[in-house]
Amino acid sequence: MNPRFLDTELLCKVIEARTKPARKNVYGMLKSGYIKLLGPLGVIRVHQPRTSNATLGDGKTDAHEAYIFWDTKGDRSTNGPIQTTVRNLTRYNGKSLGDRDFFCMPIRVMNESQNEGSEVYLTALLLLPVGRGKERGLFRRMGLMKVYDEDSRKPEVKTRSFGPLAKATMGLNKVHYLYESVVTDVSATEYCITLV
Repeated sequence: MNPRFLDTELLCKVIEARTKPARKNVYGMLKSGYIKLLGPLGVIRVHQPRTSNATLGDGKTDAHEAYIFWDTKGDRSTNGPIQTTVRNLTRYNGKSLGDRDFFCMPIRVMNESQNEGSEVYLTALLLLPVGRGKERGLFRRMGLMKVYDEDSRKPEVKTRSFGPLAKATMGLNKVHYLYESVVTDVSATEYCITLV
C-alpha cells in the first residue's frame, strides 16, 4: 500500500482495453484505441461560476462543490482546476444534453491524508457521447472531476456528502450504454461504456 494514499475504493472496473500504435513502437503514440468500463453512469450539471444552493434558487440542497480539470482547450482551458458547483440529475429524459450537462462516471473514492478520513474525495470522469452510426455506449473524455467530502468521518460512500454523485442516473437511454448490470447486494445499477 502506498503510504501517501491510505484508503482507495474503486467504483468502476476496466472490462477491456485495446490500442493500435501509430508506428512500430508499441510504447509510443497511438493511432487509435478504446477502453470499456463498467460502473455507475450519471448525468451532472456544471454551474459556472461556482454558486451556492441559495443562488440556484430552487431550495434543493444537492449541489456539490467540485474541482474540474478540463481536457479540452478554448473557453474551458486553464492552468489548473476550475472550482465550480455541480448537481447530479437523478433522472435523465434521454434527449440531448444541455451545454452545461455531462455524463459522469465515478472511478474512485480516495483518502490522500495520513489522518484517517480527513481528505476524502470522489474522482469521476466527465464524458460526452460520441455519435458513430449504430454503435452504442461510445463516449469521449472531457475532463476529470474531484469532489471532497464535507464530513469525512462517515465510512461508506453512500453516506458521504458526495454519495449522490456516485450513483447512476435513472432513465438512461439504451444508446448510452452497451449493457447494464444490477449489483444486488447494494441495489445499484452499473453500465458498460466505451471510451474512444
